Amino acid sequence: ARGQYAVAHAGFDTLATLDSDSALVPPLKAFLAELTLLEDQTDHGRTAAIFQYRALISLSPKDMNASRARWRVGDLYVEMKWFQEAVVSYEDASAHALSPSDADRSLLGLGVTLGSIGRWTEAERAFDTVRKRATDNRLLMRATLGQANALYAQHRKRDALPLYDVLYRGGPDFIKTDPNQLQQYGDVLFDAGQLERARDVDALLYNLYPS
Repeated sequence: ARGQYAVAHAGFDTLATLDSDSALVPPLKAFLAELTLLEDQTDHGRTAAIFQYRALISLSPKDMNASRARWRVGDLYVEMKWFQEAVVSYEDASAHALSPSDADRSLLGLGVTLGSIGRWTEAERAFDTVRKRATDNRLLMRATLGQANALYAQHRKRDALPLYDVLYRGGPDFIKTDPNQLQQYGDVLFDAGQLERARDVDALLYNLYPS
């Protein structure tokens, strides 16, 4: 946490001498994978971390750290823009999730990735599933935004409007951090004939992102 990666690595390497049956081994391997990413924030580092995560999954497939590792692999593929590999990883993570939160996080990543490659109908289904069952508010909000964007991309503005409304009422900070979301929300309001509200959203967009 303090950026002393060499010291941290030495400590983890010492722990790595433990018996392979130790309960500390799975979290140790997960920490080492994340440390690899901290030390090398390039595709080379991401690839190395993926190999480490896959070794953890192979060694301890029923461990909670392995459950998280499955969707982390998907995240790393997304960062490298290897979207097809990410889709496969998220689907695997969803199928083998050991907790509801891991299942939801896997499906959320899957939805975002499917949207990135234009598979909006499938993305919408993934986001809708997360929205129906997520208990974590942050995941719920992200899934709601994802579903709104998926509906917008399919030109289903009327269906997208109540979702954008929920996001805006639930916390404008969540939607106003991205000019594209504000533009889409204003467009949806305009299309629905809610001109005063559209004006307010577009004014906010202009004031926050004049360029």
